[in-house]
Amino acid sequence: MKIKKPITFLVLAAYILLIYFSPPAYIDKPKLLFLQIAKFPLQLTNQVFFQLNLLIHSRQLIKENTSLRKTVDILTHQLVEYKEAGLENKRLNRLLEFKTKSHFKLIAARIIGKDPSNLSDTVVIDQGKHQKIKKGTVIISEAGLVGSVYTCSSNVSRVRLITDPNSRISAIISRTRQLGMLYGTSTSLCRLRYLPLDSDIEVGDEIITSGFSDAYPKGILVGKVVKIIKEPRGLSLSALVKPAVDISKAEELLCIE
Repeated sequence: MKIKKPITFLVLAAYILLIYFSPPAYIDKPKLLFLQIAKFPLQLTNQVFFQLNLLIHSRQLIKENTSLRKTVDILTHQLVEYKEAGLENKRLNRLLEFKTKSHFKLIAARIIGKDPSNLSDTVVIDQGKHQKIKKGTVIISEAGLVGSVYTCSSNVSRVRLITDPNSRISAIISRTRQLGMLYGTSTSLCRLRYLPLDSDIEVGDEIITSGFSDAYPKGILVGKVVKIIKEPRGLSLSALVKPAVDISKAEELLCIE
């Protein structure tokens, strides 16, 4: 038994040497067989070491991944804040430029609430009696007329928009100076009524405040005509007017003292 083991090792060693040092034409098949046999344990060993290494470092990787996620969240939040600050800065610069050029004495206000119902078109602003705002104060933006204050408290006021069904504004067609009365319709449009049948009015005409009442100063842009309608009785014309100010997108407004 003692002799057999050395002989076995010698035979195996001789076989391996024969495979690697013999001409390829004689040992391709034995060499291939040997490599196929050795392939599985080598792959298994490699996979075991890989999994062990992954297990050892997995806890650290989890910590690093969590930290990276937090960093990404913080940077994303900061990016949104910087973008919003940039947009707000542009809006405020436009308002400041308009305020500087305007012949009105203006107070800046921010919209802090909107009426969620369909019964009225109103917004709430962050200025009130302490800032010299009162009932009837006219509200505008750099684009045109927004409405007027109808209730106010110390630091908050509610504004009735020109699209509100209770809104009434004396207005004229800028191009022809034809007078009419502008009504709110509870939609995104207003209606200019009581125009004579022979009125010179066209789609695209600008409508401005007439100044014929104390409610609104003269010459403030209200909107543009988008459709001309013959009244049911056929005695007059009316026109649908798209407001110059899209209140759904407005955030800052100006109050005329």
